[in-house]
Amino acid sequence: MRKIIILLLVLLPAHAFAVTGNQLKELCNSDNPPEILQCGYYVKGAFQSHLLIQKTEDFKSHFCAPENATVGQVVAVVREYMDATPEKLPESAALLVWESAIKAFPCE
Repeated sequence: MRKIIILLLVLLPAHAFAVTGNQLKELCNSDNPPEILQCGYYVKGAFQSHLLIQKTEDFKSHFCAPENATVGQVVAVVREYMDATPEKLPESAALLVWESAIKAFPCE
């Protein structure tokens, strides 16, 4: 089984795992608890990836979220942004997470 998983990881293109805004919105608006958790984990990962990149020397932060921002608050921001910009839903969900954070948490 392990060999099959490794083979799939090597052979499948990275874009096969890409999540669109439409897919993320479906997860975030679900009544199914596992899908709601998937939404939270995805948003948290995309959000934290920006924070990690921000730690590099030459990266200028595009948003400045409060240190105490919760995953629930960030998911609410993302859901609001997706509702307000339905034309962007076919795009990358990670990009939508970043764009929503830029709008909601501008740097001063």
